[in-house]
Amino acid sequence: MATYVSDSEIQQFVDRVRCVAYREAMDSGADFICKKWIAKKIKRSDKFVQRCWKKPYDELVTQSRCGAPEVLSPASKEVIWDGSAKKRKSCTEVARDIKMKRGKVVSRQLVHNYRVREGLKAWHIIPRPLKNESQKADRLWFINFLRDWDEDDFLHLAPSDEFFVYTIRKPNHQNDRVWAKRRDDCSDLLVREQLAWPQCIGIFLLFTAKKMMWIIKDDG
Repeated sequence: MATYVSDSEIQQFVDRVRCVAYREAMDSGADFICKKWIAKKIKRSDKFVQRCWKKPYDELVTQSRCGAPEVLSPASKEVIWDGSAKKRKSCTEVARDIKMKRGKVVSRQLVHNYRVREGLKAWHIIPRPLKNESQKADRLWFINFLRDWDEDDFLHLAPSDEFFVYTIRKPNHQNDRVWAKRRDDCSDLLVREQLAWPQCIGIFLLFTAKKMMWIIKDDG
């Protein structure tokens, strides 16, 4: 039989001691004792007996279950922290950095688990819209251009295409994230707050005779 559901570490330790004691009795001349006899006597599997019956008594102490063993070295952890609050430092990329810098192969999931355990969060990268002086001037010109339209201009519109713009941009890819403990650790040029229901503006591209005259005028 294998380990019981209600099996305790103390009971396992006792059965290990019994295995060694029976094996010593077998070595002393008890011919009726064998591995299968011991397994049946202590109600354990043959593998359980095989693992421990030749060990010395000082190696039979049960180690307490303290979780998964530590795999990441301090140097590998330093590589993970160096990739915090930076672009293009996903768990996969950091695992590659560890392999390149340290020569150690770690999985993406191991890096992810360490980041979550240390309290790091994934902040989505939302780039700011382009707002240089030329673009601001073009937008102001377009607004002033629409002010000159009369009712007849709006009645002669030819719809061409449409698209939608969110007031707060959404991230394009899942990898566009920055790992950091707090929002303040991320640069304002990389990350902004994202609302659950951001406002959406529908923009319709329209061609009119007035617009065509403006294009011809600009082209000379």
